[in-house]
Amino acid sequence: VKQADDRFSNALQVITREHFPQDWANMQDNLGTALGRLAALSEGPQATNYLKRSVLAYKNALDVLTRAQLPQYWAGTQNNLGVSLRALAQRAQDSERAAYLQQAVVAFDNALEVFTRERFPQDWADTENNLGNAFGDLAVLNKTPERESYLSQAVVALQGALEIWTERAAPRDWVLVMQNLGLTYEVGNDRANARQCYQELLRHSPSRADIAAKVEELTNK
Repeated sequence: VKQADDRFSNALQVITREHFPQDWANMQDNLGTALGRLAALSEGPQATNYLKRSVLAYKNALDVLTRAQLPQYWAGTQNNLGVSLRALAQRAQDSERAAYLQQAVVAFDNALEVFTRERFPQDWADTENNLGNAFGDLAVLNKTPERESYLSQAVVALQGALEIWTERAAPRDWVLVMQNLGLTYEVGNDRANARQCYQELLRHSPSRADIAAKVEELTNK
């Protein structure tokens, strides 16, 4: 992945925005993805630096390839931007986390203007899952009345994703979203719905000791 970062950086010295704007934007988008992967493999300030560069690369791409020109590409880059912003929030100082998460929500909402359930159901489900996670993170940070609103919006988004990513049609994605939904219910102290999520997950994967422990924990509370 580090070699890919170096190659993109070298290529951008030749493929400039002024002379090859669309190719430059494509390179920026690919660079953002490579930097996000590097961040996932790194720790501390280095990971934060990679994520900041990833966010900047996606924003650069969006400056050139607009919704009017290439709406599907624009929406995909908005979704990618939101993912990097959320990851950056998880590594940021407390005072910065909410701002990054709010920016992530805006990016996911932008993507959903194009990624509708009817036209792009898989992309819609992916973005709804990402949006739900961002709202859940905001709920964890907030002790104000807004917290309940964030939790409600998180649940709605995650339940929406489950309408496409069903247990039968997309079992891996279903497990991922069900886990996210269970955690969101736990943040909201909704033990009954959290336990139901984990019980469904345990039925799907009976050998998962971590899920069995969650069910037992919530049953005994």
